[in-house]
Amino acid sequence: MVKDTKMQELDQQKVTINDLLMDCISFMRRNEDHEVIFNKLLDLVATFYDAERSYIFEFDLGSQRMSNTYEWCAEGIEAETSLLQNMDIAIVDRWIAQFEAHGEFYINSIDGELDLDSDEYKILAMQGIQSLMAAPLQLGGDIVGFLGVDNPHANTNTLLVLQAVSSFVVNQLGKQREERQMLMIGALTDDYDLLIRSDIDCDTFAVLRTNDSYKEYCPKLYTYRSLSAFLDHISHLNEEEFESFHARVNIESIMQRMMQGHALYHNFRLMDKAGISTTFQVKIVPVGIWPESRRIILGIHNIEETVRAEEIQRQMLKEALDKAESIQHSLAQHSAVIEALTRVYDSVWIINDYRTEHFQLYRVDKNMSHLMPAQAAAKLTKASDAFAFYSNLVLEEDRQKFLEAVRLENIYRNTEDKLIYSVPFRRVFDSGIRYYRVEFARLMFEDDSSSIVLGFKDVDEEVRKEQQIQQALRDAIAAAKASSLAKTRFLSNMSHEIRTPMNAIIGLDNIALNDPDLTPQIKEHLEKIGDSAEHLLGIINDILDMSRIESGRMELKDEEFSFRELLNQIDVLIRGQCTNKDLHYECKIIRDIENYYIGDELKLKQVLINILGNAVKFTPAPGTVTLSVEQCARFENHRSLRFVISDTGIGMSKDFIPKIFDTFSQETEGTSNKFGSTGLGMAITKSIVTMMGGDIAVESEKGVGSTFTVTVTLKASKRSDYTEQSKLLPSGLSALVVDDEPVAREHAQLVAESVGIRTDIADCGAEALAMIHSRMAQGKPYRLILVDRKMPDMDGIDFTCKLRGIDGGETMVILLAGYDWEDEREAADQVGVDTILSKPLFSDTLIHSVKEVLSRRESDTENTPDPTATQDSPSFAGLNGSLVLVVEDMDINAKILMKLLEIKNIRTEHAENGQIAVDMFSEHPTGYYDAILMDIRMPVMNGLDATRTIRALDRPDAKSIPIVAMTANAFDEDVQHSLQAGMNAHLSKPVEPAHLYETLSRMIYNKHE
Repeated sequence: MVKDTKMQELDQQKVTINDLLMDCISFMRRNEDHEVIFNKLLDLVATFYDAERSYIFEFDLGSQRMSNTYEWCAEGIEAETSLLQNMDIAIVDRWIAQFEAHGEFYINSIDGELDLDSDEYKILAMQGIQSLMAAPLQLGGDIVGFLGVDNPHANTNTLLVLQAVSSFVVNQLGKQREERQMLMIGALTDDYDLLIRSDIDCDTFAVLRTNDSYKEYCPKLYTYRSLSAFLDHISHLNEEEFESFHARVNIESIMQRMMQGHALYHNFRLMDKAGISTTFQVKIVPVGIWPESRRIILGIHNIEETVRAEEIQRQMLKEALDKAESIQHSLAQHSAVIEALTRVYDSVWIINDYRTEHFQLYRVDKNMSHLMPAQAAAKLTKASDAFAFYSNLVLEEDRQKFLEAVRLENIYRNTEDKLIYSVPFRRVFDSGIRYYRVEFARLMFEDDSSSIVLGFKDVDEEVRKEQQIQQALRDAIAAAKASSLAKTRFLSNMSHEIRTPMNAIIGLDNIALNDPDLTPQIKEHLEKIGDSAEHLLGIINDILDMSRIESGRMELKDEEFSFRELLNQIDVLIRGQCTNKDLHYECKIIRDIENYYIGDELKLKQVLINILGNAVKFTPAPGTVTLSVEQCARFENHRSLRFVISDTGIGMSKDFIPKIFDTFSQETEGTSNKFGSTGLGMAITKSIVTMMGGDIAVESEKGVGSTFTVTVTLKASKRSDYTEQSKLLPSGLSALVVDDEPVAREHAQLVAESVGIRTDIADCGAEALAMIHSRMAQGKPYRLILVDRKMPDMDGIDFTCKLRGIDGGETMVILLAGYDWEDEREAADQVGVDTILSKPLFSDTLIHSVKEVLSRRESDTENTPDPTATQDSPSFAGLNGSLVLVVEDMDINAKILMKLLEIKNIRTEHAENGQIAVDMFSEHPTGYYDAILMDIRMPVMNGLDATRTIRALDRPDAKSIPIVAMTANAFDEDVQHSLQAGMNAHLSKPVEPAHLYETLSRMIYNKHE
């Protein structure tokens, strides 16, 4: 029995070796990158030896150095490639001697076989290697490296597989070296029949070299003017290969391969006048640095001899494989029979002849002997009858599936490529159901006949263990989900409970600050209370954001938004903060930015405000904070935007920069107290940017400042309202942009020309006045001047004053200001400026302003509109006298909110819960209330139900009255619930008064519109 077991193991090992070598050959036949093939070969040999690591070392025989060039590691094993470069070959002199003498090298234990002070021992010990096996890589008679495996745990009694795989590695290594050399010198040698240089973006086509033999196939070569036309012609030269050539070699495929840093190659055939087919290869390599320089070299050369040589090699390999398969069939027959006869099966059968269905019952287990006794089996001569007889043992609901699986056609088909074909089923006993499996293996004979050996096996124990593991896994997942849900509910409830008193603190603080009788000391105390409350609210928001991110509950919206409005909102906030700290703030648009994008506006705004807010916070006066924006890439309906935020602040040390995106990370102890930092903001920012498919990088120097670069991908919007509006502008409108800053000047010119306004540029007031004089002398004066407010020598106000002295007030003048220009309005009006716009300039803003100025001039009215009328938000003046219903169950919060509204002369009425609010709304006439501020969590009837009830009422104002949620619930799903219930907006407590006023103003304004 022991002898049979050893024979069985030996034969099984032969099968495994053969399968491994067949896999190697299969990989070598594929047209895949060298790196892919090397990795697969290393994976195969490591798996065979159950090794922790397999690798390839290559020698540089000229410099006598060696490097680890490819490496495969088992799970949990750290890669060491980066540490094993440019090493002295002398370290493995003993290995090379063994390679030359025996063709292999093996260390059973480094502790017992190596000198502990040797470099060889130190390097192996450093990697945790106790044992290893290695085989040389011989190329052209030289040992050019070796293939090795570390810490093998199986099959260590043979190095034959390692030696065999090394031959495949050498073969592939030779091909790789040939390709490397081809890439380096191919364009400089005469190996190519045709060499072409092309610029992909321009679709240029320039022939660098050709020979007479190739002109025969392409006589019109020099008539082509574009690469695409040439490729299209080549793809038609052989109609049989048109589809494969066109799919592989086209402009899109070329760009994709070049962007990945790979060469593109493809074999195709050309037919000469005599009808003789010749195989050519087209190879395309990048030139310069992609994607900045999209140039390529395309070469075509005759590879007919190579193809024929490879065909001869393939035929020789096939013959060798056929011979090996013949031997393997014999081994498989004996191994399978031994396997079937020695394993513990309920029963063992042999189907001797597939065509006659003759079968032989080798053994019947006692557990089924009463169902298929020997005398009953003796009467069955056909395998299909035996399966039908045996199916009575199978659970009824599995019976039909079992009979289908054991049909001889299915058995024969499934054992054609598989070593073992298994069919699971269940049997019924008095004690219950048990799990079984029948396994089939085909035996092939030299005359192409075959037999099937099969055995029935009890697998109840392993199946039930697997079921227990699966159930434990499901239970663990359910528990994790329950824990996550509990955490989310806890944070939501705690957020609500904390925000409710915070609302009272911030509200009372704002009311107290509006008291005209405050002493300076009390005012200072109140301002510090407000700052502390805002800081605490920021911490709450950061914790909620991190909770959403960690639980996977944070989702990105996919909605269209105005990029101009996004920058304007950021500009107002950050510019105000910079003004308060005496910092200079500047927003630049470097390249053409579209007016609308599709994405999550709020999350993008959160990212930018977080970084800009930190820049302001950590920059002492006098200092500078700058935001620059550019659209850096376009691909189909996607756009990549790059935001660069730089400051001249305190900066960071080089050691801290890698940790900046870690949670609760602060460079120095006490930063939180000094600057109000929680250590969560940048971690949240990094997570949001990653979710948006983007990247964030930072450069900083202590005491100099920091620069953050954020790149995100948004979808393009099809909205182009400004294009339609631009048609309403006067035809032939010409403009002059005057700005000393090149980027701002070119951007304004680009925006104006995008809406159909012919535009010139000047970099100073003097040059602009000279150009204006010249155009007036020609009888072609500029109709529109866009002038920067702040310029050296002559600013925008002075320039306009001089302009009005020569144009009689005919030219429209728009002043461009990069800062808060409210204080400049009176001076601008006095010199004749028509309107003022904030930088950066956008198309729709320009169109709206030009139309407004033209309309005002045509109406010739004395009441000049406020320049800020170009903005979309209505004036707060519309709130005066409005009546708002405040629905709040907590009396203190209601009184605070009503007091805040009274500051803006807004009248209020109070309802203690949702039901009272519904009754009050129903009892009053249509249009009685201008808006409703609705709390969510209330007794009797909550705010969501109250909103649904009001919206369902049969009266005209039930659908139109603005209803604004006022709640401490701040999760995204809470906002969705509010909007789904019919509310118009969602304000999280504590509410900022300015935000409250702006929301009410917009809601009431839109209602009356």
